Amino acid sequence: MSGFRKAERKKAKLRLGISAPSGCGKTMGSLLLAYGILKAEHPDFSDEQIWSLVALIDTEEGSGELYVGARKYGITIGQFNYCRISAPFGVKKYTDNLHDAERNGWEVVIEDSISHAWAASGGILDKKDRISEQKGNNSYTAWRFVTPEHNAFIDAMLQSPAHIIATMRSKTEYVQEKGADGKTTIRKVGMAPVQRDGMEYEFTTVFDINFDCFASATKDRTDLFSEVDAAGRLVKKSFLITPDTGRILHEWLNTGVETLDTLCERLAGEIRAANAEGLSMIYHKSGPLLERITAERPEWNPFITELFEARAKELGLTA
Repeated sequence: MSGFRKAERKKAKLRLGISAPSGCGKTMGSLLLAYGILKAEHPDFSDEQIWSLVALIDTEEGSGELYVGARKYGITIGQFNYCRISAPFGVKKYTDNLHDAERNGWEVVIEDSISHAWAASGGILDKKDRISEQKGNNSYTAWRFVTPEHNAFIDAMLQSPAHIIATMRSKTEYVQEKGADGKTTIRKVGMAPVQRDGMEYEFTTVFDINFDCFASATKDRTDLFSEVDAAGRLVKKSFLITPDTGRILHEWLNTGVETLDTLCERLAGEIRAANAEGLSMIYHKSGPLLERITAERPEWNPFITELFEARAKELGLTA
């Protein structure tokens, strides 16, 4: 029997990489983009409710919290869910906190930055070097111990029910340029992200931010961030990351049929936003969906049950 079927475009979750040198707006851009996605998903939510669905895993010495209260493009950064991790930066710390965010039902998770999981103390390269120094190992054989860990780290992001925004530091290089006046100037440029070669292929889209804080898409499956010029050439757009960037991505991600995952996520959002009367209605109308979850994704049952119970307790409907 053939395993083929008609290809079908399905709704998807964001898998976005943002690469930039230090100080060029990775964190602020991620927060604004997260706000834009969630505001498009939940147009009736207050800003406080929107920010309560954002989680940020911070490896940058607590810098993520400094953005709370900042105002940009008419948006005030609210109190998002925050977790700081420090050295050693083993990938398990990232995945444990990602799974914690998923259990809480937070809809956008920002991992800021995943470069530490690769090149910082306790990261993959550091662990590989320590293994290669042990008797009986070398640099080549050490990879077989750490590659599965890195693959599991990637899989956790790709399989998450949340939107994922992963920032990466860029290597920095200086280039000499001759201006129109003939004078030579030195310009600082961002280079490849500090991560394993080919990491960009794991994401739906990758933004590269330059030193002027303008982004362009170096990898893009959406075709939203490029255009064809008068000569028929494909030209990358240069843009500032704003909440509108999130809205545009949300529209693209929601083009297609709904999977069981997206139906469950919508149910979770309805539960979290419901009042007392609405919660009862949601419970009764969701019977067929709950039966489908039991049949296809039984591991989700405890999550949905806990969500109903937690919301009922918040509304004072339980003793």
